[in-house]
Amino acid sequence: MSDTQAPDIVEQMSALPFDATVERLVQTIAGRGMTIFARIDHAANARAVGMTMLPATVLIYGNARGGTPIMLATPSAALDLPLHVLVRQREDGKAVIAYHPIATTLRRAGVPEDLVSRLGPAQQILLRRCDERRRGAAVTAYWALARISPRSMTRGASVMRNRRSSRTAARRLRSISRPAAAA
Repeated sequence: MSDTQAPDIVEQMSALPFDATVERLVQTIAGRGMTIFARIDHAANARAVGMTMLPATVLIYGNARGGTPIMLATPSAALDLPLHVLVRQREDGKAVIAYHPIATTLRRAGVPEDLVSRLGPAQQILLRRCDERRRGAAVTAYWALARISPRSMTRGASVMRNRRSSRTAARRLRSISRPAAAA
């Protein structure tokens, strides 16, 4: 995709409420070995000056292993690094995740193409962690795999939480949901 076709802002609706979305992103960033350098709560800052706005938080995050080679190759890229992600709440209460695609920004700064693609995955993983479609598909797949009734969900869910392989979990769930053999 050329720079003229690339979007200036990527926005995606979260399957989670605002606070849960922010926390999911924080956990994802930390879980991927990145650092959150700043957490800016725009709504709190607005309240501090007597104004109101819907919740909006910017997370500034990254990893020196990813960003430093880019800044060494093109020092002006430091103006756009580390990465930023905005989580905001819309009027209807839904949370939205937004960011400027870093690949487009880095290309405009003159970063060599072999380095441009280094940081894209760090942005895309955030969308996948809060994607409504994936979340719905995962729940559907769980119930199809488990083949259990909602009444026995707590027993089945505890097996899935142990992060066993799909086959092992399926076998265990089927054995849980089968009636005990007559002795």
